[in-house]
Amino acid sequence: MLESVHSSNTIFVHLHYILRNRIRMKHWLVASIGFILILFASCLGDPENASPSESDVVRVGQTVPSFTVSLSDGSIFNSSQMGEKPACIVLFNTTCSDCQRELPIVQSMYEEFFSNVRFVCISRAEAEAPIEAYWTNHNLSIPYSAQPDRSIYNLFALSTIPRLYIVNPSGKIVNAYATKVSEKELRRALEASLYK
Repeated sequence: MLESVHSSNTIFVHLHYILRNRIRMKHWLVASIGFILILFASCLGDPENASPSESDVVRVGQTVPSFTVSLSDGSIFNSSQMGEKPACIVLFNTTCSDCQRELPIVQSMYEEFFSNVRFVCISRAEAEAPIEAYWTNHNLSIPYSAQPDRSIYNLFALSTIPRLYIVNPSGKIVNAYATKVSEKELRRALEASLYK
């Protein structure tokens, strides 16, 4: 009789252990899925099922929206006063995996074209501290403007980042990219912008 009580207690302990671990596994799985969804959502944005073209506010051939931002290098960028250089405007958020993939390409182009093209990175609803830390950790030197809200972003689009716009000196958008652009394609567009 004593053996059967001990045996049933052992079985109970094992069952309890298995159930407890299954519950922990469920919590871990739910948390992991939630984290992945948050990362994905940080890239896409608001309107449900909006493709990049459906969520565009401005398109190639239109005038760049009017805005002014202070940049991390101490300069001011005013889209209404482009000057003699074309501009490469990048809208991003450092938690977006697509942005994380594209920013090194933009950095490479910045290093190659900075004397002939004005580069401006503008955050979509992201504060200064995380951007500064990201820039430092990833050796980025592109001038950026931390925007705590979406007001500037919403001048360009309703959803989806990164967004990249090449604007000629007269303020006309000559190229626009959503989510990705290859280094080769961006180089070709920047070179072309120098002669438009």
